[in-house]
Amino acid sequence: MIIEQLTFTVPHELLDHWLAADAAVWDAMLAAQPGYLGKEVWITEPHDDTAGTVEVQVIVRWTDRAQWKAVDPELLSATHAAMGEYALASRETVHITRDDLQPGRGGSGGASA
Repeated sequence: MIIEQLTFTVPHELLDHWLAADAAVWDAMLAAQPGYLGKEVWITEPHDDTAGTVEVQVIVRWTDRAQWKAVDPELLSATHAAMGEYALASRETVHITRDDLQPGRGGSGGASA
């Protein structure tokens, strides 16, 4: 299994709108992809809100690396663009289960995207 973790820094005043846009734009597209297992959204409230931002972690689970990487890059770009004013850059971390590292399972032997 591949777990894709995307970290977004969202202005606190836009959080509700950003979450709604993310669900409206990304959920159906992801659900239509082979190998997609599900998505969770985690919100970290800041201890010190002087920055006025919230960190949002989007956790996307895929059956394996091959299915994850098979998603059309043009579709990803178009979906990102469909976020409009809520399209934010993210930091990406990829977590790989031990099964995906076994030969023949689509693993690459490394944890980088």
